[in-house]
Amino acid sequence: ALQNLSQDKPCRQEMASTDNLLTAVCRRIRNSKDEEEKLAALHTLKNLTDEPANLIPMTNTPECFATLMQVAHASDESVTEMMQYIACDALATLSHWFRSIATSGQRIGTAKRNDERAKDELFVPTLRVITWEQWQ
Repeated sequence: ALQNLSQDKPCRQEMASTDNLLTAVCRRIRNSKDEEEKLAALHTLKNLTDEPANLIPMTNTPECFATLMQVAHASDESVTEMMQYIACDALATLSHWFRSIATSGQRIGTAKRNDERAKDELFVPTLRVITWEQWQ
């Protein structure tokens, strides 16, 4: 039932902010012996990561990241490849939301300065070392 509710976009934010729900879902992922129950709980957690507003409640629930990392690393024999894939996908989605938040300030700053070079180099990875001379 939780998996179906978490699939519905308007329900996601409400579910993530429900007291102890994230903790309970993570506990089911870690402790369940039933593969289907574990997979359903994992899908629920993955669906909740698709809502950017859920980043804060998930970050405030230490079990979320720990559980996803535990499943992604396939720390025990009960973790299937499908479970591992879903956990990795959830971590990648959370990483995307963190990056979006982190770079939004940079984009606003470069737009205000109208610095074309900074706009072009914003998302291009380089091997250039950038130093900071704090005593100058």
